[in-house]
Amino acid sequence: MNRETAERCTILRGLVGSTVHGLNVNDGIEDRDEMGICVEPLEDAMALWAPFEQFIYRSAAEREGRENARSIAGDLDLTIYSLRKWMRLALKGNPTILLLLFTPDDQLVHCDALGRELRGLAPQIISRRVQGPYLGYLQAQKQRLTGERGQRRFTDQNSRRCTASTPSTRCTCCVSDSRAWSC
Repeated sequence: MNRETAERCTILRGLVGSTVHGLNVNDGIEDRDEMGICVEPLEDAMALWAPFEQFIYRSAAEREGRENARSIAGDLDLTIYSLRKWMRLALKGNPTILLLLFTPDDQLVHCDALGRELRGLAPQIISRRVQGPYLGYLQAQKQRLTGERGQRRFTDQNSRRCTASTPSTRCTCCVSDSRAWSC
């Protein structure tokens, strides 16, 4: 599914990440993280090929011409999930996925009648299953705040060698970082 179709079928789209948590720093270097949910067209849902699960758009990748391009101020990171995949993750208690149910109205980019109906179902979607995933999420955030996780330490600006590792070990920042920096 292409971006045009994903956006046309979107029932709910809003800000996620640090902005919705009130933790963004208005320092001019923030990108914009958005998540959406779409109801895929019937012909795609009933097709013989693999069903649509998600569409990811990163303006940094488009600007730089490579997938792993680093976001800069004003860049958009957008993920639009099919309702089917979003619900599967929501019922497992995925904290990031559940954000759209509680995003303040002024931080919603789009919300049609089906989107409002979905948000109204929040009490039926949320269960005690969210305890484990939320605890893990909060622990990971605490580790990032205290510098135990996600901190990249380099010898100089041009080096991708981490100063925290030795030839026989890998530091946790490189192992846990989704950008896969190599030590």
